[in-house]
Amino acid sequence: MRLMLSTAVLASAALAAACGTGTSARPAPTITQTPRAVATATVSAAATATPPAATAAPAASATPPPQPPASPAPLAPPSPRPAPASPTPPPPPTPRTLTLVARGLQFSAPGLRAAAGMPLTIVLDNQDAGVQHDVIVYTPAGAVVASTAVTTGPGTASLVFTPGPGTYPFKCSVHPQQMTGTLTVE
Repeated sequence: MRLMLSTAVLASAALAAACGTGTSARPAPTITQTPRAVATATVSAAATATPPAATAAPAASATPPPQPPASPAPLAPPSPRPAPASPTPPPPPTPRTLTLVARGLQFSAPGLRAAAGMPLTIVLDNQDAGVQHDVIVYTPAGAVVASTAVTTGPGTASLVFTPGPGTYPFKCSVHPQQMTGTLTVE
């Protein structure tokens, strides 16, 4: 009988330890001399103890378990810079047209002006009926730069060239003493 009591007490202590309550938190069952009391003490200790399978699980936490620190995202290779836009080429120079009227054996404008590096058209408007005129443009040294065809009036003729900066004398080859002028290019 004593052996039974010892076994019951040990089982109760082991059950209490498994439940995490320890033996000191629960009063030891009262043992009496009668076998009936031993059985009651054993039953009451077993009835009050919670079996290990029925032990409540710890309450679930609302926060997720800690994660290892995230490694930084790999750096993307730098995107290639777009090539700088090539500057838009300047528009081609606008040709400039100057009209030179020949009337009464004279040029209407003894002086003309034009921009350097731009195509230049000089139109000879011969208004002298039955009279021939032309326009010849020279370098300062006397070389011919451009010329019109000889035209009998009324009629027109033209010449085209791109002058650099400077002063260009011009004249009518038919009337070189009376019909002269200067083209100034800046």
